[in-house]
Amino acid sequence: MEQKKVQVLMSTYNGQRYVEQQVRSILNQTWENLELLIRDDGSSDETVSILKRLAEEDARIRLFIEKNVGSNRSFFQLLRVSDADYVAFADQDDYWLPEKIEKAVEALQNHPEALLYCGNKILTDAELVPMEGVELPDLKPSFEGAVVESICTGCTSVLTKRLVWMVCEHLPKHAIVHDWWVYLVATYHGEVYFDQNAYMYYRQHEGNQIGAADSFIGTLKAKKKYLDKSRGLLKAQLQEFKEHNRGREEYDALVDDFLASEDNAKIRRKLALSNRFHRQSGLDQMVVRALILTKRFL
Repeated sequence: MEQKKVQVLMSTYNGQRYVEQQVRSILNQTWENLELLIRDDGSSDETVSILKRLAEEDARIRLFIEKNVGSNRSFFQLLRVSDADYVAFADQDDYWLPEKIEKAVEALQNHPEALLYCGNKILTDAELVPMEGVELPDLKPSFEGAVVESICTGCTSVLTKRLVWMVCEHLPKHAIVHDWWVYLVATYHGEVYFDQNAYMYYRQHEGNQIGAADSFIGTLKAKKKYLDKSRGLLKAQLQEFKEHNRGREEYDALVDDFLASEDNAKIRRKLALSNRFHRQSGLDQMVVRALILTKRFL
């Protein structure tokens, strides 16, 4: 049987230290019908030179050298030019195990109701040594969860062509991160398949844009930093999502109540004490309830 075409989308920016190792791990996938679309987002180091050399070595690489627009817009521009049956996102500094794409495509083909595949990742240090004592969680995708957090890390994601069309109908200006927007669209319009297995090394180093903590104190610090950075952004994301995604009554009402909660104490209390939304962690759920009640969540 002929393999469906898969395109891997990578946005690079000053990634000279790790990008070649990551590119080679992608080109070494067991899934043979694969292209790698790389958009460099205005690098000032040797990243472009490395990518040009790699593109000369392997015709499966399509390279776009562009000006800096930021990670979100860079990925969305790549999504707009993609034309494959399945599309995957890739970071510039990770390392993929050879079967990563094959496992994702098999899962999507076996679950035709799923618009999006995502899964776990193996946390490593800068030298790709796995961190000890880090368990792989079994997460439950849902729209009720997607309104308050994204559990679908972009570098694990594989999108169906149908989902790509849905996202490209309106490329957002106010997405907090590109993968969270894709997760919102997927859970609103269909199903998401979460694979508890991990087929990639998620490198943690000083240059990570979005990383992961491996200790309780580190997790608390990361959560505080993320919440401080996200203030105001979630409201804008939900407002834009509402403008372009309507028709599912229960989901629409949830988004409406979140947006109304800041100015309406009755809605705020009712929402905060309800089970209409959920985060994967019980501690996170309590924190969100408190933030809603104190008008500090959006």
